[in-house]
Amino acid sequence: MSRTRSEPAGGAGAAACPDRPRVWNVPCPALPVVSREDLLDRLHRVLRPADGAGRRPAAAGSERWPPVAGSERRDPAGRAGARGVVLVLVPAQGRGGVGRAHLAAAYAHRHAGSYGLVWWVDARTPAGAESCLLDLAAVVAPPAAGPRAAVLRRLWAELGQRSDWLLIYDNVASPRDLGLAAPPDTGQVIMITAGPGAARLASGVLPVDVFSRAESVQLLHRCDERITAADADLLAAALGDHPLAVTQAGRFLAATGMSVPAYLRLLTQHPGWSEPDDGDGPAPAPESERRLAAVVSTSRDALAAGSPTGARLLDGLAFLAAAPLPLTTSARELVRFGLAEACGGAVRMHPLVQELLRAGMSRERRAAALCQARHLVAALGTGNSGDRTDAVGGAGEDAADPPLLAVLEQHLRTLAGLADRHVGSRHASSRDVGSRDVDLDPPSDQDEAAFRAVTLRVARYLWTSGRHGSGRQLVRRERLRWVERLGPDHRDVLAAAELEASILADGCDDPAAARELLADVHRRRVLTSGERHRDTLRTASALARVCGELGDETESARLFEGTLGHQRALFGADDRDALRSADGLGEVLVRLGEYEPARDLLGDTWSRRERMAGAGDADTWWTAAVLGVALRGLGQARQARVLHERVLTAARERLGDEHPLTLYAVLHLALDLAALEETDAGRDLFTEVIGWDVFGWSGDRWSGDLPPGPQASVIRWAGRHRADITALWAGG
Repeated sequence: MSRTRSEPAGGAGAAACPDRPRVWNVPCPALPVVSREDLLDRLHRVLRPADGAGRRPAAAGSERWPPVAGSERRDPAGRAGARGVVLVLVPAQGRGGVGRAHLAAAYAHRHAGSYGLVWWVDARTPAGAESCLLDLAAVVAPPAAGPRAAVLRRLWAELGQRSDWLLIYDNVASPRDLGLAAPPDTGQVIMITAGPGAARLASGVLPVDVFSRAESVQLLHRCDERITAADADLLAAALGDHPLAVTQAGRFLAATGMSVPAYLRLLTQHPGWSEPDDGDGPAPAPESERRLAAVVSTSRDALAAGSPTGARLLDGLAFLAAAPLPLTTSARELVRFGLAEACGGAVRMHPLVQELLRAGMSRERRAAALCQARHLVAALGTGNSGDRTDAVGGAGEDAADPPLLAVLEQHLRTLAGLADRHVGSRHASSRDVGSRDVDLDPPSDQDEAAFRAVTLRVARYLWTSGRHGSGRQLVRRERLRWVERLGPDHRDVLAAAELEASILADGCDDPAAARELLADVHRRRVLTSGERHRDTLRTASALARVCGELGDETESARLFEGTLGHQRALFGADDRDALRSADGLGEVLVRLGEYEPARDLLGDTWSRRERMAGAGDADTWWTAAVLGVALRGLGQARQARVLHERVLTAARERLGDEHPLTLYAVLHLALDLAALEETDAGRDLFTEVIGWDVFGWSGDRWSGDLPPGPQASVIRWAGRHRADITALWAGG
């Protein structure tokens, strides 16, 4: 997880770079380290050429990442067209574990004073990269709320005006997959990848090879001073000087006090240590990978002998994403054995170690590991992991903050993919286990309920942060699994269906599918919980809102009125659900032209929301914005203008220009101005904030041929408000 400027980098790295820039989140290079001076020098020569400009044009024929629309490239001296440098670190052999990430971190710490901004981006997935960059945007280009496309566009526009920045993209599968996470070309980028296509997009490629023998010996001695030079040379030769294997071996020897000869005897007993002699099977893994697998397996066996709990934790982590986790206390033994790495108040496993651990598991151990992984996600998402750290907050409401949810999303996605691959569509449980040779406990009902709650929370976070497709995919996939195990009437299944419907209506522009889902949820909740249960009434309110989106205002008003009456009678007029229904009914009355009752209802709802949630709450702003439309309908355009100006100022500052509330406030403020005979000013405001190129326009015809550039969410919004926009250009 990223740290912003207010958080210390911690550990030895903090002392190593006292001149680090204000905007910085680079993890400390893992200790013990070796210098690798030649590689650091070669890296520096590419990123900071001898002329001191820190830039050079891309190689001939380079495709490079495309420029960011709307951001002019200027260096600090004001020269247009300044170009940055993209340096790719690739493994010289094998799949990794050669220390590319450590090399990049060491470079950033050594040259921190040369930059005004250095940011580490976990780019294993495009979504993960975007989440890291949103943390950066919160520091250098706020606001960081609203659709992530808009936030990243503001970030790239800001970075496009400067060249004093370094972004380090770790674990890039393919640069072309980065999408929104691809930066402008004014600064410097280190990309850590094994993908062969990266070279075409780069200014330079630096292959990172295994250690020299002297570096291996140096590292082993730093791990354990008891190791003699002769023994270190013997062990390094056996491990092929592979950096990850040498590091793990050194940590193992330091943790156990075992001699090198005894350790080598253990390693040679591993079935994969020697070259397989069966020529009829699949091609054997490279020797470096087979010997690393022996090292990892031996360390895990030693951990299990002394700490069975630590071994179970390790197995669970192998099925999660290779992202930092706030498990500083319970994972201490994993770090001691070199199986995990301390990382800024959390721990992280190397992805190659995770893969080797999974490959070496029996069916029974794999099922137990999946249970453990789900338990970890549930505990972290509910704040019950037993490890409260500053990295992610603690229990209660703190567990629902966006940084934690962004990390949990990575783990949920990884866990789902691996679970499907290893045990089919069933969740890991005692039913997946054929024998009882291991101590395997099925997941508890409490764990499973907590896991479902975390899944719903993460899906809701994806929806509200503008990642509608990802949110729907997550909640739909899990809902279908839950139906199999729990039945269609289970409360969590119905909650998932309701959330999916909300995403369909709001983010996927499919209110018809949303209404079908909500109607089924409402019917089931009436049968299982009764018509006046809180959940049933909340579903009825959501169904009423979707009916209004589909243009059936009469049915929408009928549903809202009945639901609101029950909610007020049961929970009181200040209840959050009752206020949500009152707001929805007021909006429907406005669309029906019943401005006077709408004004009275919305005015009361606005007052109650201000008192209960505060004037700065987004729901309070929404009610105020709709109230303004009712006031204009009653001929009170000046009062409406004042209200919409207040909402627009707050929404732009807190939510960004592309948030639906901002767009709604801009449109209706422009209509207020038109009603006050200031039509040109209203149109200018509309185009200033929204931009005329968000939709195609030809006379009174709405074109489906939308120009490139603007984001789809704004285009869809404009389509839904076509009548009001047409009215603005007709003079209000």
